[in-house]
Amino acid sequence: MNSNLKLVWTASLIAVIGIIFFQSYWLYNVYVKAKSDFQKEISKSLTESIARDFSLRSNFGIKPKPSHDCAGFDNNCITIKRKNIKYTVSFKKTENMSTLINRSFYDLIALNFPIHLNTLDSIYTSVLKEKNIVATHYITLYNWKTKKILQTTQNKQQFSGSLVRTDFVYPGLVDYHTIRAYVDYPLSGFMSEMRGILISSLILACILFGTLFYLLRIIILQYKISKVREDFMHSMVHELKAPTAFIRNSLQSLSLTAAGNLSDRQKENIKSMQKRTLSLTNLTEKILTLSSQKKGLLINQKPINIPEIIKDLTEQFRINSEKGRNTQFFLQVADNINTIDGDSLHLPNAIGNLIDNAIKYSGDEPIVTISAFQNNDKLNISVTDKGMGMSRQAARLIFDRYYRVQQSGEERIPGFGLGLSYVKQVIEAHGGKIEIYSQPGEGSEFRIILPARTVKTESVPTAIPDTNTQMAYN
Repeated sequence: MNSNLKLVWTASLIAVIGIIFFQSYWLYNVYVKAKSDFQKEISKSLTESIARDFSLRSNFGIKPKPSHDCAGFDNNCITIKRKNIKYTVSFKKTENMSTLINRSFYDLIALNFPIHLNTLDSIYTSVLKEKNIVATHYITLYNWKTKKILQTTQNKQQFSGSLVRTDFVYPGLVDYHTIRAYVDYPLSGFMSEMRGILISSLILACILFGTLFYLLRIIILQYKISKVREDFMHSMVHELKAPTAFIRNSLQSLSLTAAGNLSDRQKENIKSMQKRTLSLTNLTEKILTLSSQKKGLLINQKPINIPEIIKDLTEQFRINSEKGRNTQFFLQVADNINTIDGDSLHLPNAIGNLIDNAIKYSGDEPIVTISAFQNNDKLNISVTDKGMGMSRQAARLIFDRYYRVQQSGEERIPGFGLGLSYVKQVIEAHGGKIEIYSQPGEGSEFRIILPARTVKTESVPTAIPDTNTQMAYN
């Protein structure tokens, strides 16, 4: 149980951490996407601001005419000439001609009216406000060839978050000018927009953690209660072993020594007491076996004969059957079953438990069929009745400790729900498995499959025994 609790705790903790991780990862991606969109928007705003600044400066400069010698295109080259100053710049055919013309005009205008970053900064601020962006920023003019700063509007501004850089903007062709803006990313604005999601995520995480700890607390409490119950049952059974053994021996001695002096009624009472004492002894043995489940069921394997065990058990139940119950046993045991390695105490007890249940849950006229056959390296033993049966849901839980099928009617069959749990433990300790096939009102079949010794002869055992091997007890 401790290992199961650790497994549940570890799996739950991993699940919670995984949920928080993926939630954080999703929020981080949202943040990165918002920051990327912000960078694109401020880059676009910078380009627009430079265009507005160029338009203002060009109104004061001399606009060159394409028909004169101020600008011309030839052999993938653009030539700019003004005031005896000639510039030749090569370009690729894939470049946008409109952009090249604008950049050449920028160089012409810059001769008389150079760019002023303070003016550009004011225009940039205005453009950002038009797009509802209010953030501290500065602009820097570089010479991209020498990588030197020509101008900057940085003047000890206070930045609250991380700076986001715009893309480089290359306004001219010959001056090697490039402009970049640095804008303070409004993290507080992002957090304000995401406040609802963050608060709801935090609340859900708290609820998840609280539920997890509550469930683990309940599981641990149930485990402690179960452990106390098991310890109590174990102690109680140990206390019952000695008195039941004494009562059983005393009744055996009384039935042998005083048989001639007892009336039929007294003999019948002693026989009934012996039966009840034997039932109590078997119950104590089952509880002790189940209480040692943590250490594993210790079995002492040696060659045993399954057909003989089945016949002996059937005879015992026939002799000890209650008066007023017409119990019929049908045996279908194949002749070619080899001896198997098994525990001579626990395995017969397990088969006997199935037979006892088949009788108890079959009304006043039980019909119990016990079959056994060997198929290669597997030994199949089945106990079938035509009693009350059970639902599929009950069949899935029938091997759980302390579970009992809900019974209808006034007469309830006594028991503690330990027998089938003991049977399953015994079968699994032998390397086998047990299966159940049942329908309500039609009866049940419990099928045991055990490893068997391989048949040494050439013949292959049949799955359905011959009718000659069938025996009936009434």
